[in-house]
Amino acid sequence: MQSFDVFDTLIARKCIWPQTIFSLVEQRIGSPGFASLRMKAEAGLQGTEHTLDDIYRRMVSDCGVGRELADHARSVELAAEMENVIPIAAQLQLVRDGDLLISDTPLPTEFLAMLLERAGLRRTVSIWRSARGKSGGETWRTLAATGLEFTHHGDNPHSDGAAPRQHGIRAEVIAMAAPTEVEQFLLQRGWTGTALIARALRLGIAERDETAANLCQLQAGINVPILLIASMQLVQLATSAKSAADRLLFSSRDCHAWLRLFRSLSRATNTGGSLGCEYFYTSRVARLSGSPAYLRYFGAIASPRSVVVDLCGTGVSLAGLYARAGVVPQTFLLHRITMDSAHDSYRQRFGGGDLTLHRLLDSGQGLGNVSMEILNLVNHGMVTDVVDAGGARFIPRCGDSNFSLEQAHWIDRMSEVIDRACMLIEDPLLAQQLRMQDLHLGSPQAQQTLAPLWQIADRAELLTRCFGSTCFEENRRVMAGLGCGS
Repeated sequence: MQSFDVFDTLIARKCIWPQTIFSLVEQRIGSPGFASLRMKAEAGLQGTEHTLDDIYRRMVSDCGVGRELADHARSVELAAEMENVIPIAAQLQLVRDGDLLISDTPLPTEFLAMLLERAGLRRTVSIWRSARGKSGGETWRTLAATGLEFTHHGDNPHSDGAAPRQHGIRAEVIAMAAPTEVEQFLLQRGWTGTALIARALRLGIAERDETAANLCQLQAGINVPILLIASMQLVQLATSAKSAADRLLFSSRDCHAWLRLFRSLSRATNTGGSLGCEYFYTSRVARLSGSPAYLRYFGAIASPRSVVVDLCGTGVSLAGLYARAGVVPQTFLLHRITMDSAHDSYRQRFGGGDLTLHRLLDSGQGLGNVSMEILNLVNHGMVTDVVDAGGARFIPRCGDSNFSLEQAHWIDRMSEVIDRACMLIEDPLLAQQLRMQDLHLGSPQAQQTLAPLWQIADRAELLTRCFGSTCFEENRRVMAGLGCGS
């Protein structure tokens, strides 16, 4: 048998702090001051064994809250807790049938079981609930007296660590629920919804393979926040009077994840209006040497009111495509490569890429492009051209994927993080945070936040260790094929 703490060990709250639940209840019941009264009532019961019902009875007897309102607020609080629960997946998967779950909480035992089931627990366990049994030591005294030998797992250094050890019970303290440095950075910069999504994603990772787990952590903590912030800036650009657009063309392959996140953001926050967005079959090869069918394809989807979106680039191949097709849309690069000797021959062969374009970051800030491109890899080969199937239907012609089975597996795992991110973006509670806070932040705040996140990606040696040689070899072949080196 093992024992586990519940809150911030097996499950967490989307909103991080339990006090935020009370503020959410206050908002929903329309009773200003409720949150303060709720905390006051609970504080008055500290040091005693009590339940949620005791807290609400005290609100009625000592805080002047009407019985009817108290009953309603109690129901709303439980509903808010249920809506906020998320799994700490790596810990939750350690629970086995017959284990003991121990929690200091006023919430009812049967409700804890419902929270755990919603978070994904499918084990038959016992639940030991008290108001202060762990922190006060009574729980550990009682369990020690049974003679059972087990190890307890929890997040609190005192109630889950020192307290059980004082009674001869083995204990491991693992704190995962608190915001990471990156999540704290996002919160401090005002990107509240983005930080909460990144945290929920991180806590939802349960990869047993260490490499896959670390790649997923980079996806959750770095790539998703970067793409989400960039999406909000793209919305502001495309809906502004000066740069109003009607269609966004997200370049393959680098923007595969970005497009998915953008669509979820648009649905969740009702932003972007009538903006259309689609996956744009493209590459340097297709732009600069694609067939007449490719130029017809581009002419069919692009116009001066379109925005071509790309993760990184020099602008050279886009300028070449626009000139060949006779169509000049707007261009939005998350990161523009402006200073890179490796691309000098590329510029000399095809021009300087002198475009009027929008960008959030550039290589002049000391930011590279390799790590972010690796974080956005997909398991399909480079688009080299299209086939005109008639009726305005175009089918992409793709090269073979160069990834090994192991690399393809890692890419699939990272893609699953994007799947979960899309679900979280469309979660009503998190979408509300995005609408209320993040969407109102402008380009200066975005750039000041994106650059440090990008630098973290640049320093992640794991990315180049896992994919670098494959990506560098593909780039070498492409450049050679375009006559820009061997």
